[in-house]
Amino acid sequence: MMTFDQALPAMTRLILEILGDKCLATGLVLRDAAGTLTFVIRGNYAGSKRAQFDKRVRTVLSAYAELPSATPEELFDDSLKGNTDTILERVSIDETRVVEVRLIDRQIIGQDWTRPNFNPASSLPLLTFFSCKGGVGRSTALAIAASDFSARGKNVFIIDCDLEAPGLGSILLGSMDLPPYGLLDYLIENRMSGVSDDFLEQCLAPSPLTAGRGLIEVMPALGRSGQDSPGSTIPKLGRAYLSQSSNAAEPISYLKQMRSLIERLEKRGRSDVIFVNARSGLSESTAPAVIGLGGDVLLFGVNTPQTIECYGYLLAHLAKFVPEEDNAHDWRAKLRMIHAKAGRGEEAWRPYRELSYEIFAASLYEEEAEPSLSVFNFDIDDPEAPHFPWPIPLDADFAEFDPTNRRSSLQRDFYDRTFGSFVDRLFALSFPEESSPR
Repeated sequence: MMTFDQALPAMTRLILEILGDKCLATGLVLRDAAGTLTFVIRGNYAGSKRAQFDKRVRTVLSAYAELPSATPEELFDDSLKGNTDTILERVSIDETRVVEVRLIDRQIIGQDWTRPNFNPASSLPLLTFFSCKGGVGRSTALAIAASDFSARGKNVFIIDCDLEAPGLGSILLGSMDLPPYGLLDYLIENRMSGVSDDFLEQCLAPSPLTAGRGLIEVMPALGRSGQDSPGSTIPKLGRAYLSQSSNAAEPISYLKQMRSLIERLEKRGRSDVIFVNARSGLSESTAPAVIGLGGDVLLFGVNTPQTIECYGYLLAHLAKFVPEEDNAHDWRAKLRMIHAKAGRGEEAWRPYRELSYEIFAASLYEEEAEPSLSVFNFDIDDPEAPHFPWPIPLDADFAEFDPTNRRSSLQRDFYDRTFGSFVDRLFALSFPEESSPR
């Protein structure tokens, strides 16, 4: 039986075997929402062998080959004449040969994973807090970092993109301080008809936990409307990631909506840094935060096989978008592993560092070249390397983190032993010109 994972390599082998290398180089593979494949022929390289190719593909690929080959004209799709939406997929032909295939992956959801935008969405420092699994202390670290930055006089804006498991708003705001609406409402209403600046202001609120210092503003996943009309929340979630409705000039993806939101927030002129709380796991809502906003991405994890396996999947996907040429602003350098709930000391930290190095080396690091050539590679013990984790030690004092009712947990003398090094490094990353520790 042919499987999804086997279909693209099988088709690639048949393209090379019957149509030839040049035909593969000029054409592309179109994968539709169901997963079926069509080889889009561009140029006159297929010739009389096309019928043979179609017959073999139907036999070998079975259900994955409803339409084995076509031209852009036959599909009435001029967009297939260019390479705008293609990604270069590395396909193993056999144990010794790997080729690159131009692929257009048309999905009902998850499309943002195939259309990254690593250009910064804002001129402000932007930090994404992400983890493959929940329960690793990501929200606690974000709240403490926001409080620390605020204590240094920085205005922090926080967006909670964890729509399916909202909770950051209750940590930083409390139920009485929630704004009327939240990010979910913003996405729904903006998709329908666009939202005014006044509506945007109703989607955010200042946090009372940092009154009198640098301003902390929060756009929670859900506002008071979620409490007032709880039965509407799940129906809204089912529409949050759709492209903008047909009355718009062109569809606007979830990623584009998030970039537009960031731009609007920066224009308000009230923030020095933006924190984005990403959805845990490899969901559709994760894509914009991790590969769509162009900020620094903090990859939280604990030393478990599940964490390493998940990050292995993520980095293998990101490897498809590695810059082809030397880039002074290489997005790979903006990734940073965070070792959450770590033990204390080098002996406790090293195993996770070694595992992190292995998955970066397998996907994102380049092989050493001649000394004159610049490559993206790091030694395993290089503290500046993306794989080199920043540790946050396990601390029972933060097991039930509730700063709303225990404000002392946001005092530096309380969290310094556990989070002090982390927040100092994060501040230096965001404001290098002011990087001396407190």
